Amino acid sequence: MRYLKMLGLVALASIALTAAAGTGSASAHATLCKESAIPCGSSYKSGEHITATAGTTRFTAGLEVTCTSSEATIELTGSGGEGKMKSLTFSGCKTGSTGCTVTAGGLPYSAEADVSGTGPNGTLTLAGGEASVNCPGIGLTCTYSVTPLSLPIDGGPTASLTANGIELKKASGGFLCPSTIKWDATYSTSNVWVHVLCSPASKADFTTLEDCEALIKEEPGKGSWAPIA
Repeated sequence: MRYLKMLGLVALASIALTAAAGTGSASAHATLCKESAIPCGSSYKSGEHITATAGTTRFTAGLEVTCTSSEATIELTGSGGEGKMKSLTFSGCKTGSTGCTVTAGGLPYSAEADVSGTGPNGTLTLAGGEASVNCPGIGLTCTYSVTPLSLPIDGGPTASLTANGIELKKASGGFLCPSTIKWDATYSTSNVWVHVLCSPASKADFTTLEDCEALIKEEPGKGSWAPIA
């Protein structure tokens, strides 16, 4: 049967995005930029939001719940890729001809971006909360946990966050609810590049790369690492 549950993404997203609802880890490794230049002259700052939208979104487990659209909004909480997914919505959901609702619970989800190589791509890690699917016409009500999961980010002027067969595990529901479901969607937004957070520099404020990534200020002009944004 096609019964599925919504994950708390997503994943876009920029997306996002990590593991305890609301905050990222103390030492992140990426900065989210509004331009491709390195160093990035314009980065996303704490308090700014990134909203990504998806068209057809599917939750599959034997049968399928399909939504016509989905939207995710991430708020940045730091300069090292830390953030939280504040909202995740799904519209126009059904299984066959039966109407359904898919709802993200336990928001905000923690979210943290990390860079792949030197960028502009990366990953968004999400965790915390749960998602539910309700199809009254067939007596289906299921809840699935949003365990830590990673979604790839393709950075650029048209950036994307992709959920490709992301598996969510059942938290509660009757025997009709599958033990797992798979989530597929591609969320798109504009002007997001993922870059390394720190780079070597002369007369910088950080002695080590680790301190720079943790954003622990040292003596100005005495170190050899600096944030690129």
